[in-house]
Amino acid sequence: ETLAAPYLSNQGETVVDLASLKGEAFWYQQEVLKIVMRVYIEDFTGHYASDRPTVLDDGQQCEWQLKDNKGLEPSDMRAESFQSIVDYLTDGLSEDSFSIAGPVRKSLQSLFNKLYIRRGQTKMKIIGDLARATLFVDDKESLHKIVLRIKNDFPDIMSKKFKDASKNGIIGFMEYVNALPKVPGTVLMPYRFKPNSSQMIENTDDPLWFNLNFFDEIPEYHRSGSSDLFAAFELQIGVKAEIDKHRSSHVAYERDRILDGQPILKNYLSMSGGNSGSSSTSTDEDLKIIESALKGSFSDEAVYQLEDILLEHNTGEEPLVPIDGERAEKLCVNNKRINQHEKVILAGPFELNPSRRYYVESLFAEMDGNSSTIGLYAYIGPYLYEVTAWEVDHDKIVKSVDHDKIGKAGVQVVKSGTNFLHFENVCSIPPMATAIALIAYGGLETEHSSYRSMTLQLKQYSPINPAELDGSSRKEKKKKIETLSGSKVEEVEEKKEKKKSKKKKPNKTEAKKSKKKKKANS
Repeated sequence: ETLAAPYLSNQGETVVDLASLKGEAFWYQQEVLKIVMRVYIEDFTGHYASDRPTVLDDGQQCEWQLKDNKGLEPSDMRAESFQSIVDYLTDGLSEDSFSIAGPVRKSLQSLFNKLYIRRGQTKMKIIGDLARATLFVDDKESLHKIVLRIKNDFPDIMSKKFKDASKNGIIGFMEYVNALPKVPGTVLMPYRFKPNSSQMIENTDDPLWFNLNFFDEIPEYHRSGSSDLFAAFELQIGVKAEIDKHRSSHVAYERDRILDGQPILKNYLSMSGGNSGSSSTSTDEDLKIIESALKGSFSDEAVYQLEDILLEHNTGEEPLVPIDGERAEKLCVNNKRINQHEKVILAGPFELNPSRRYYVESLFAEMDGNSSTIGLYAYIGPYLYEVTAWEVDHDKIVKSVDHDKIGKAGVQVVKSGTNFLHFENVCSIPPMATAIALIAYGGLETEHSSYRSMTLQLKQYSPINPAELDGSSRKEKKKKIETLSGSKVEEVEEKKEKKKSKKKKPNKTEAKKSKKKKKANS
């Protein structure tokens, strides 16, 4: 809405009935809402003992925390991580020379505000302050000792050397973080250290307030549709007097401040009195402009469909007891619970072409058991990414579509392209994935769990060179083009081929000469 505001027909007074927005506007809202819930809840519930996939708890957890106003309380694990990094930084300082405030979690409302209302501020694809604490020091000397320790132990994370995901790519950023040293005695990975941009000092050569951003064991990464995001944590470090001076004049992101940046919404609320039933003064052209601005938030790509891939795996006569299977050593970036368990590879890994796009059409695992979880995991860089997962227990064992013929029974993890875990009708594998595998975790110590076979059907697509779309290539006469959302299919004919198929209209001058010649001959 903000991007479109300067181009509307009645600037400053345009009112748009937000309910009338369709298409890209609706889907973008859904994507942002889902990724906000996922990022917000994962860090809070990712350390629970339960083996249930964390996504299943998102809605209930968000509702509970909003209702009971408990959203700012961090998990015990998160509080311990901040304490560990503070202990490392203050080693050698007297206890009366520093103090700690926090940590506190970023509220659900604040996270949505940053990703949706102020989405231009997340171009680096990182929320660096999902939880935040402040380390106050009393004087410059103590601050300089801390800063020197960080520079010596982590020279590659200084602000000028920092390589963010938008410049280095998702895989490149993961590899960069994976290679960084950890805080001694911990799994904490600082990835950026820079002066705080809000400090109120004139001498920028001697900052008194810094931000230290870090990941905990993994560069946590989430996807929803075409939106993706890393989640990290922030420790602010500075001289107490300087920080207090700034915070005393800091304006919170309250209603009026948000609405100042959202003129369409502000006008709508002002004229309608907050009721959505108010008439709209916008024109059809206004709605098209807003739709176009929202569509720009997507990263759709023209692709053409290749042959489907059918991957089948069978253990043979004897079923595989998961506890006896090969262990998966890679850590998962979007499900922390799996990293607390032994992970067993049931089938795979199966190699993928990282230049292609893949979607899961169906996934059926023939198995029996209880109290364990199986899932499909993609290999992205040095980590795993959970594409989908499901609990295995006797109540969820179903018959396969061909049960009457071959008698298979097990878990239908994906059916007709529907990802039951994420409640999406498209089950996509992250771009640049090099392999996929069926992995089990949780409850593997029981001998009652057994795995026999897997049937996985993938749809694969190859990106189209833009030159092929404007008719400059003649290799393909006709192609089915699909966007990554899978919602629109159109047949594209190359322009040159179209021109060839049409009858060439005769030149008027040549036609006249031909007519005169025929007349003379007659």
